[in-house]
Amino acid sequence: KNWTYHLFYKPAKKGELPLDRKFIQALHKDNPKGQHSYGKNLDRIQDPVMRARLRDGNWEYEDDPATLILYANIVDLFSNTIADDDEDTEASDRYMSVDVARYGSDKTVVMLWRGWVCYKILWREKQDTRVTAEWLAGIASEEEIPYSHICIDEDGVGGGVCDNMRGVRGFIANASPIEDEENEEDEGNDQKRAFANLKTQCAYILADKINRHQAAVRSKDEQVRQWLTQDLEQIKEE
Repeated sequence: KNWTYHLFYKPAKKGELPLDRKFIQALHKDNPKGQHSYGKNLDRIQDPVMRARLRDGNWEYEDDPATLILYANIVDLFSNTIADDDEDTEASDRYMSVDVARYGSDKTVVMLWRGWVCYKILWREKQDTRVTAEWLAGIASEEEIPYSHICIDEDGVGGGVCDNMRGVRGFIANASPIEDEENEEDEGNDQKRAFANLKTQCAYILADKINRHQAAVRSKDEQVRQWLTQDLEQIKEE
């Protein structure tokens, strides 16, 4: 499940494969040499998911039953056609979420939102918190996003960025969950879930939105899509 899934398999399944691409499913039975002995080996695989993948060519597998977001729904995240406000959206409806990193391999990632539509993703590497704060202030000014609509991961070095941007909201992963009256009154939610912390609560809400196809990401950057897909696949049930 990588670029071959959403560039070839999924479009072919939907009948939307571009004319310059072709998808041909190839299984072990298609090879007349060794198919019998190899087939027996595949039949002996105990893991049902791995057996379905390698023997039956199942692309729609889920590796981990604890995964909160189905892979197919993550792929759809980049093509969902939910209502998307245009660039004239008022500042009161625009938001920014920020995951901060300092020096090293991690990236400081900025996601810009209109409702549940992420319309732009930006990132930078290897810069200190002061430079990051200046960069974020510039983005907020250009996008007309008020500081009260900016949420920054406050754990670790993110706290330094929050200190340099008075008025933004700091996100503390281990903080207590917040009351969500709208979610509790939803007909499909017949009992209140006891979340361990704020991070867990947000993970479940995000997973629900993505699985219901009520969120979308507009980025066309293939690298960004792969990064985001990998991160979302790591969200597990707690």
